Amino acid sequence: MVTIERKGTFKVEYLQKIEHEVQEKWKRDKLHEVDAPQKSSEDKFMCTFPYPYMNGRLHLGHTFSLSKAEFAVRYHRLKGRKALFPFGFHVTGMPIKACADKLKREMESFGYPPKFPEDEEVQVVEADDVVPKDKSKGKKSKAVAKTASAKYQWQIMYSLGLKDDEIKKFADADFWLDYFTPLAVQDLDRLGVHVDWRRTFITTDVNPFYDSFVRWQFIRLKERNKIKFGKRYTIYSPRDGQPCMDHDRSTGEGVGPQEYTLIKMKLLQPYPAKLSKVGDKGVYLVAATLRPETMYGQTNCWVRPDMKYIAFPTKEGEVFVCTTRAAKNMSYQGFTEADGKFEVVAELTGQDMLGCALKAPMTSYERIYALPMLTIKEDKGTGVVTSVPSDSPDDYAALVDLKKKQAFREKYNISDEMVLPYEPVPILEIPEFGNLAAVAVYEKLKIQSQNDREKLLEAKEMVYLKGFYDGVMIVGEFKGKKIQDIKKALQKKLTDAKEAVIYYEPEKTIISRSGDECVVALCDQWFLDYGEDSWKKMAHKVLTHHVQSHANVLSLWTDHFCRTGAASTFNDEVFQSEINLKIQETDDFYNKMLFKEALRTGFFELQSVRDKYRELCLDGMHADLVVRFIEVQAILLAPICPHVAEKVWELLGKKSSIFKAKWPQVGQIDEIKIKSSEYLMETAHSFRIYLKTYLQGIKTKANPNPPPVPKPDVLYIWVAKTFPPWQSCVLTTLKTHFEKNNQFPDNKLLATEFAAKPELKKYMKRVMPFVQTTREKVDQMGPKALALTLEFDEAEVLRHNSVYLANTLNVDEVVVRFTDDETAEEKMKECCPGAPFVQFASKPGVRVEFSNPVPNSGLFAQSVLVSDGDSYARVVQKLARDVKLIKGPQSVQLWRFEDPVLGDRKLPAFQQPTKDKVLIEPDSIFKVDVQDKKVSIVSGSKVFDIGRSVSYLLN
Repeated sequence: MVTIERKGTFKVEYLQKIEHEVQEKWKRDKLHEVDAPQKSSEDKFMCTFPYPYMNGRLHLGHTFSLSKAEFAVRYHRLKGRKALFPFGFHVTGMPIKACADKLKREMESFGYPPKFPEDEEVQVVEADDVVPKDKSKGKKSKAVAKTASAKYQWQIMYSLGLKDDEIKKFADADFWLDYFTPLAVQDLDRLGVHVDWRRTFITTDVNPFYDSFVRWQFIRLKERNKIKFGKRYTIYSPRDGQPCMDHDRSTGEGVGPQEYTLIKMKLLQPYPAKLSKVGDKGVYLVAATLRPETMYGQTNCWVRPDMKYIAFPTKEGEVFVCTTRAAKNMSYQGFTEADGKFEVVAELTGQDMLGCALKAPMTSYERIYALPMLTIKEDKGTGVVTSVPSDSPDDYAALVDLKKKQAFREKYNISDEMVLPYEPVPILEIPEFGNLAAVAVYEKLKIQSQNDREKLLEAKEMVYLKGFYDGVMIVGEFKGKKIQDIKKALQKKLTDAKEAVIYYEPEKTIISRSGDECVVALCDQWFLDYGEDSWKKMAHKVLTHHVQSHANVLSLWTDHFCRTGAASTFNDEVFQSEINLKIQETDDFYNKMLFKEALRTGFFELQSVRDKYRELCLDGMHADLVVRFIEVQAILLAPICPHVAEKVWELLGKKSSIFKAKWPQVGQIDEIKIKSSEYLMETAHSFRIYLKTYLQGIKTKANPNPPPVPKPDVLYIWVAKTFPPWQSCVLTTLKTHFEKNNQFPDNKLLATEFAAKPELKKYMKRVMPFVQTTREKVDQMGPKALALTLEFDEAEVLRHNSVYLANTLNVDEVVVRFTDDETAEEKMKECCPGAPFVQFASKPGVRVEFSNPVPNSGLFAQSVLVSDGDSYARVVQKLARDVKLIKGPQSVQLWRFEDPVLGDRKLPAFQQPTKDKVLIEPDSIFKVDVQDKKVSIVSGSKVFDIGRSVSYLLN
């Protein structure tokens, strides 16, 4: 592996220096300390962050989550609100107590410092390598400790950079409270969070103020009947004998209970031999499903031949068959007589149940059979899977395999009558896939067998999502209704008929800190009833409202790069509009807490706006607009990049903090000008592509490698005022249909209608492709795509920016004409608004030497092609294009020699650059005799020979 050596840390160190300086300034100014407002009517914003648990150092996961609150509080402060961010630390619960107890047991068992058994001891890095000089630089954290390979708590503490004499103190649970909290504050301070540390606190009754506050809260909630008591499905640790919350888990943080409908498929007599002890009790294979609405389409049941199953009695007098893991979950949910206990009346494998007949609820088949599926997972569900091949690609693939492969059936003693008569039953109508969605997708993706896992996963995603949102029942009492509307009602129908029960299990495997696998249990507990109608209405109301609801740097720019005066050019106005648009968009994204989108519009897109403005302003950007851009972008980025934004604000000469500034006002947004600017950039891009092709010459069979075409000097742009007659006819017809039905007819109907129009007869081969292109534009732009003209003056935009086009295409002249001009050829008239026709041409001329006589100016001589009829401005423009140090053509003066023959042969006069020279007036026209290679100028009624050399000076 190739290692890349780091070249240096200057940039990182410079940014860290900025962070330190800015944070010191904030502390001096007490920027983050927020007192209660004097007036209750003052607009306020307060955010909180779930208290981090103090059994270790903070890690990047905390930073990721915390950043959302940090961005929000700074944004709302810039919006003029009193913004408060208090911060607390969580120290209650099992994790700290469990860790402290582990350390005690390890010292009791292995001494101090503990000597762990060598055959079990996990390799721990030497203390010199682990313990950093500064503990804030520790290599590992709580997040690492959760998944570290260390077996003992003592080793986990080593990984946090602690020594034996320090670790010993952690056997006292109270010591944890005072150790990690100050380190967390230190880390958060270095991050620069907008927290008022006067308001920080820890939980537990060690802090009597917080303890009293929580008690007061719950007493008030209880008085208002907002707190309820009852049984709720909860993640539960059997070993600890209590609910297992996020911080009590070793793995599975954030994982919750998943609800299933447990379908009861009654086993028909005769039972397998291993179930002989059951007697006359009803035996049910129970399958956990998320899609009870598909039970109308059951054709069989799947079990895995080599998987171990058990049969256990329920308190309802029935016997359920499933995996031990599923039975354990059920025993904690009231399925058995005693919580957490279940009696195993039989142990069997899937092989023992293959071929057994079953009676399944809701299916149209009298009996179905247990068949083999080799891909059933033991850690999910019950190990029993109900089969609905009409709407489950996995089920259909497995059923097809069984039908096709006789050897596979024989291997597991499955007779033909158990498989061959059973076909998928249509139960749902899904747009695009019909009433046998799984079959349609199986054939569309060309799936070969149940081993095509990737294709089956793709098929599953296609069918399930579309089925839930757009699927409609075509059987049963809910016929004609959407799945998403009747799922719960159908589940209730099954449970009321005692054909199914509600069952929960963890979404993923959860391991408690005590080391046991958690289950879902029905626990007696107090809880806040968030589903209460009055609270739901209040939440809806709130969410609805929320969702809808100098100069040193500047002088350098001004003196050397920017212009002043009125900011009234086309590009100035576009720049102002685009800045205002980005302010508006970024504000909207911040308000919705879409911070990634806010960064996109407030930084990346705003940078692109500035880059475009700089590219288009050949005479320099306007100083006032440059300052406006810097101020706006600094404020827009301040919530996300507060340190750098503060530094930029300081460089602008601002005395107070950027967070005492106000969010920039949104000025006028001229959408037409923005669209015309976008058109200009897209058109210039298409011109550049065409120029590249033009210069390569025309390839033919006779001449596949033509010589390069000479560089053109002139660009002719032919602009259409409206569409060609045949396209106008098509657009008008489409517009009529769209206004009438808000959609277009089928293409076949349109083709018939257009074929009947005489004016389209000779264009029919081009009509339908144009129709399809228009359809796509309407999908993107809406009905505006059917307009016969543009919203702006296309020719005026091109003429106004002809200098930019000339520079970007490296031509001397840009000529804009309309296609209805008498000189236009027929092919030019076929272009349409927004897509002009272009021609490149070469113009004859004579090369003139332009030299700068000022010593050490950095401006050198340049040969420029001058053509007959060139104006003074056009010649200066050509010169400025080639001499990059000329920032604006208006700053250039041209001087001719008094003696056009000998003038440039004389020695120049030192510090007298205009000696023996005459200023050329700006209204002069250049006259060129290409044949004799003579150049002269016409000024008023006089003609002056200028020879082949001209001097230029900058004002």
